[in-house]
Amino acid sequence: MKQIAGAMILAVVAAISPPNANAQQYAPLTKPLKIEQVPGHPIYYSIGNPGIPGKVNEGNTSNAGFVVTPEGVVVFDALGTPSLGWALLQEIRKITDKPVRYNVLSHYHADHIYGLQAFRDHTAAMIIAQDRAR
Repeated sequence: MKQIAGAMILAVVAAISPPNANAQQYAPLTKPLKIEQVPGHPIYYSIGNPGIPGKVNEGNTSNAGFVVTPEGVVVFDALGTPSLGWALLQEIRKITDKPVRYNVLSHYHADHIYGLQAFRDHTAAMIIAQDRAR
């Protein structure tokens, strides 16, 4: 890829696996994922629970969000477990039936990417990340 004026190179990686038509079973969450909307805008977010990832916060220590556009949904980060990623995807489905087109990752730490499992299993979203996130 081309580097532009010192900007970080972005890797755009298409999902290799097609979406799985059958619902993947993920460990259930004991606390529902809380989604808030930016008033007056098609922008939604979830604030994580601070602290060391574990049973108390079910690994939900990071934030995530999504924007509903006319062409589909753009998700920012995927949360820290497949169960949290699945919960985020379910919350998106409560708001829109538009396809998830992109998942933009802020960085490669586990609490931001492990939820990608659910997106890989159930969407054809393209992942956009820093080149070093591979």
